[in-house]
Amino acid sequence: MSCFTRSAMLRFQSLRAPLSRVGLNSFHATPLHTLPQRLPLTRTFTSTIRLAAKKAFSKPLPPKQAVKPPSAIPATQTYQSYTAKLASRPTPTPLYIAPSHTFYILAAYTGATFCIAYAGFSYYANVYAPPNGLSAWVPIAFAGICFLMAGMGGWLLFAPTSLIRSITAYPVKSLVANGQPTLRVDIELRKVLPIPFLAPRVISTSPTDLQLNHSIYVPPARPATASERFEVARLEAEAREAERKKSIMLAPFRHASQAFFGMFVAIKRTWTRDGFLDLKAGKRRYKLDITGGWALDEGRALDRICKVTPS
Repeated sequence: MSCFTRSAMLRFQSLRAPLSRVGLNSFHATPLHTLPQRLPLTRTFTSTIRLAAKKAFSKPLPPKQAVKPPSAIPATQTYQSYTAKLASRPTPTPLYIAPSHTFYILAAYTGATFCIAYAGFSYYANVYAPPNGLSAWVPIAFAGICFLMAGMGGWLLFAPTSLIRSITAYPVKSLVANGQPTLRVDIELRKVLPIPFLAPRVISTSPTDLQLNHSIYVPPARPATASERFEVARLEAEAREAERKKSIMLAPFRHASQAFFGMFVAIKRTWTRDGFLDLKAGKRRYKLDITGGWALDEGRALDRICKVTPS
């Protein structure tokens, strides 16, 4: 405190002293009015500490952020079914394309022709005009055989009927203003007889009238352990490598073998109806082939549209 008082007194006396006592005699003569009327005060120790503390603890003001106008409230999202999504598309959506049924139709008509021809010839030869000397039970037995063969021929004859060729979903615009579009499903059937210039039959229905007896998409069985998955991958790689190494000169024989195998598979399917699902549209039932062809999203699209009722 004494240092501070002494410093202030000396400073006050130096301001009141004449110029000669301050040490300005050696300078050139300068008019009095050119000198500053008030000399800057010397900064004391206390004020220096106070300014340093003020600078250290003072925080800069955060920059003012521009106030953004409130954004518009987003529209409420509503649930949209898969049928509504297909109806909102501008173009038709193919849902299913069947594989080739050439062997199937050929096998069915060939077997039906043989069975019906045999039944007619045997009935005429053994029942209608039997030879002389036959026992009475022989015509009765052949009548039963003829009836059985005719029934088998009819079973094969109706095998290609109601075969689905393709299924397509068509969006239909609403007649009411701002109305929701609807969906129409067209089922194109395969021609029973290969008659040229004859248009295939098309069935138009609503998705609510479609019903399947089983789902089309079946999740593949995934191996449980890593070793099993590795073994499956190795077998698939070996099969691809063996297919790549096959000679191109033997391709016709391989294709002929595949054709004969497909013919026998088609004959079996004409009897057992294996590989077909029943698609019910209204009161009619149609056969949907799932052994090949193409289906949207591996068949999940039809599973979403149709009502699956296991039978």
